[in-house]
Amino acid sequence: MITYDAGDEFELITLETCRESGVSRPRVRALSYFPREMRVDFPVALRTEYPIGTRFRANVKVCQKHNVDGSLKGVKYLYADKKTIVLVKDFTPSQLIFALQKNDSKSGRAYDYVLSGGSEELEFGKLREKALKASGSTREGVLSESYVRKRSGIIKLYALARSEGNCEACDEPAPFIRRKNGEPYLEVHHIKELSQGGTDSILNVAAICPNCHARVTHGDDASMYNQSIFYKIKAKEDDIAERYDDFSSF
Repeated sequence: MITYDAGDEFELITLETCRESGVSRPRVRALSYFPREMRVDFPVALRTEYPIGTRFRANVKVCQKHNVDGSLKGVKYLYADKKTIVLVKDFTPSQLIFALQKNDSKSGRAYDYVLSGGSEELEFGKLREKALKASGSTREGVLSESYVRKRSGIIKLYALARSEGNCEACDEPAPFIRRKNGEPYLEVHHIKELSQGGTDSILNVAAICPNCHARVTHGDDASMYNQSIFYKIKAKEDDIAERYDDFSSF
């Protein structure tokens, strides 16, 4: 364990989103050097956009609040420099659990937690509402200049849940199950790529098998096949909308 004082700065510290007992809002903690109970001042949008257990790296500064008379107040905490935050892309939590803010939360700090892969209507409805709120953005500059266009985790999760384990292009079951979390393996494809002005939205993503992904990317009929996927997703969303557009339970 290292020693530290308010004002000390540390580079490239690995951080992880987490749930804290007795606290509804998702938290962030450092995975090394600092006590695990030490809180991290971290952007709320990133805590909720990604599943619990997502890891980031960032430069942090040790901080402590003061009373009006200048005396120290409370315990020391870490402040994550927003300009340095980067997603650890080669790590995926074993379970995809998202924090969804409750509509009736006056403070904005009350959350429900949704586990990916569940079959309950209520859970899918919550996930759909969250995905709708996240839709329609090219996700520019969310993390840093090195991640100019970044895919939304909640949109990806929604597409996988919507597929129910079947490719949304060829309608065949996923080719295999992920060993890590036991979920069907499908790849989330942006019908119009973000680099070409496409948006992160529920109408612009499809959960498809690797064969269809290769076909729509490199096949001789890639453009036509991609267009057919768009029409399938549009029809599916029209059907889902009839069941869930009035959903508002969190």
